[in-house]
Amino acid sequence: MNRYGEDWYSIRLRILERDNHTCRKCGKINSKEVHHLIPYNLTKNNSDTNLITLCKRCHKIMDLRMITIGITRFIKKAMLENIRLGKK
Repeated sequence: MNRYGEDWYSIRLRILERDNHTCRKCGKINSKEVHHLIPYNLTKNNSDTNLITLCKRCHKIMDLRMITIGITRFIKKAMLENIRLGKK
């Protein structure tokens, strides 16, 4: 079993296809990473609204931001960004 649940690989592929393998932050094409806006270990949430495609660079930045600004502020910011990004 994967640390993000047994269906993670199919969920991940669905999100990459939804976002056309394009980073939702910088627009880089052929991005291959899927990011939880609100960390999985807090919510066990693999819903489409909690997942976005990111390039490796933007994924690192998002993870570092979470550590830097603290989890509570990060969750609030992630929820606002998710609302702004909307669904495709």
